[in-house]
Amino acid sequence: MANLLDVFAAACPPALSAGMAGLDELARFAPLRALDDESQLALLQVARLTTVADQQVLFYFQDRDDYDYFLISGRVKLVAADGRIHRVEAGTVMAQQPLARLRPRQYTGVVEGGASLLVVGRDTLQRLQCRVTACTEERYGVEELADSELGA
Repeated sequence: MANLLDVFAAACPPALSAGMAGLDELARFAPLRALDDESQLALLQVARLTTVADQQVLFYFQDRDDYDYFLISGRVKLVAADGRIHRVEAGTVMAQQPLARLRPRQYTGVVEGGASLLVVGRDTLQRLQCRVTACTEERYGVEELADSELGA
């Protein structure tokens, strides 16, 4: 099934031109707070601001999509495979993080009563975060990590 962003991408303008309040608005989301002003501006130019109707599915359990969803307004119901339900409401502590960030997704996300979301490509966000924190491309294998932790 198509991802919500794939269906509405053409109709959803970049956040910067869609009236997003700007850098102050981004500060309420923990992963975006650490970005410098230049990175936040870059993010606003490529992120999408979208309004989603009641009962629209954002993503499904086990999806491996490439987007992070930040809840600007409204409420999203997260339904786990075992039927457990968590609700995330804009402005709460839970809404400071992207919705159901793990991949594959551990929840199906369903909008309740309509919502506005900032949709960001995961790779884009990671690159911008690395610009600020000086990430390296070096990756450690399991053996290397175990040796380094053991002091070998």
